[in-house]
Amino acid sequence: MAVDRARALEVIRLVRAVGNQHVSRRGYERWRAAQAEPESWPTATEIVGAFDGRWGHALRAAGLEVVRGPRKTVTDDEVLALIGRCAAEVGQVPTQAVYGGWAVGQDPPGPSGSTVSLRFGSWTAALRLAGLDPALARRRAGAVTGSTPERRAEVVAALRAFAVDVGVADGDAARSWETFRALGPAAYAAWREECDRSVPSSVVVRACASPWIAALQLAGLASAARVPRKPLVFTDDAMLRALRDAAAALPEGVGLSNLRYQAWRGDRDDVPTSRLVWERFGSWAAALTAAGVRAAPPAVDGEELLAALRRFLAETSGEPHRDRYLLWAADERRAPPVGAFTIAFGSWSAAIAAAGGPAGVVGRALVRRSRSRSPSTGLLPTAGDRPGRGGREPARLVRGRDPGRSPRARMGSDEDHQRDRALHPVPDVSASGP
Repeated sequence: MAVDRARALEVIRLVRAVGNQHVSRRGYERWRAAQAEPESWPTATEIVGAFDGRWGHALRAAGLEVVRGPRKTVTDDEVLALIGRCAAEVGQVPTQAVYGGWAVGQDPPGPSGSTVSLRFGSWTAALRLAGLDPALARRRAGAVTGSTPERRAEVVAALRAFAVDVGVADGDAARSWETFRALGPAAYAAWREECDRSVPSSVVVRACASPWIAALQLAGLASAARVPRKPLVFTDDAMLRALRDAAAALPEGVGLSNLRYQAWRGDRDDVPTSRLVWERFGSWAAALTAAGVRAAPPAVDGEELLAALRRFLAETSGEPHRDRYLLWAADERRAPPVGAFTIAFGSWSAAIAAAGGPAGVVGRALVRRSRSRSPSTGLLPTAGDRPGRGGREPARLVRGRDPGRSPRARMGSDEDHQRDRALHPVPDVSASGP
C-alpha cells in the first residue's frame, strides 16, 4: 500500500511524541508490532518509499535529528554468547528464525540471524561453535518443540490469562478470524508489555509451538492448527455501493468509465480500486450491470488521454516510447492503458504528436525496424531478423509453416516483402547527385 508523505510524517512525529528519543527504523517496527492493530499503521518500508528509500530523509522532513553514532562491532565470542543466552531463555536450541525474533527484542538489539549465518558460514556452524546440537533445532512447523514441560506450562498459563484479559477465553481461534486476530502475536506482545513482562515473550511462545495458531491450540484456545479465512476487505455490496456513489457524482447523462471512477476515487482507501472491482465481477461492464449503473459510451475520451500523455511527457525525459510510458504508468494511479491511445488516435506516435510531443516516435524501444536491405538476399528483414529481448525476437509463422524449416520461411513471404517495400521505400541513391 502506497503511503503519502503527509501520512508518513504524521506517524513519525506521533512515535516521537509518545516517548521515543530516537525514532530508528527498527525501533519503529518494534513500536508498530506492539500496537493493537499493526496492519493499520504503515510499515517502515512503505514510509521510506515516500522519501526516496531513505529513512534519514523521512526523519529530516519530520524535523527530527538523524543520529549516526559509531557502529558497534560485535566479536564472534559475543555473538556465540548471545546464541547461548537465547537457547537458555527459550528453553531449546533456537532456529535462525527464533533467534532473529529474540535478538530484535534485546536492548541493544543483537545481530540478526542472517548476519550470524553470514559471519560463520551457516546457522548450523554457528550452533556448533556455540556448543549446541543443530539437530535439535530442526522441527516440523506446527509441532510442539522440545521445550521443557515446565516452560510449556508457563506458556499455556500465559496464553490463557491473556485470553481472559482480552475477553475471548471461550472463543475458537481456528474458526473465527476476529478471535484469531484478538489472540494474535501482536496483541499478545502489547498485553505482555502493559500487564506483566515476567510471562514468556512471543518468541518463547513460538519456540514451544509454531506457528502461532499451534500455540493457541496447545493452550486450548483453538480447535485446530489452522488459521481461519480472512474476511473480504470489500464485500460485493460495498463495491456496488461505491460504483453507485461514483455514478451519482457525475453530471446527468454521463456514463461511468474506468477512468472517471479512478478520478472520483483519488487516493481514498475506504473504497475499492477499479482493478479490484474488475477482478471480482470479471469485467467492468459486468460490475456496472450488477450495480445498475449506466456505462460510458465506447468512444474514448480524447481529452483525458491527452491530459495523461502531457503529464507523462512533463514527468519523464528521453524518447517517449511506449515502454517508457508503461514504466511511468506503473506508479501512476490514473494512467489510462496503452491500448486506449491506439483506439483514439490510430497509433502511439499519432497520440504523442497530438499531445505536443515529437513526431515519428517509434512505439517500442526494444524492437526497431531496420531500413537496410540484407546484403545476401537484397530483401528487407522480417520480424524474425529484428533485435528484441534477449538479442532476437522469435520468427513469426509464414502461411502456417514452421519458420525453422527453411531459410525461405524465415525470410517471410513475397506478400510480406511487398508490404515492407510499400511502407518503407528505399530511396534511389543512384539518381541523386554527389
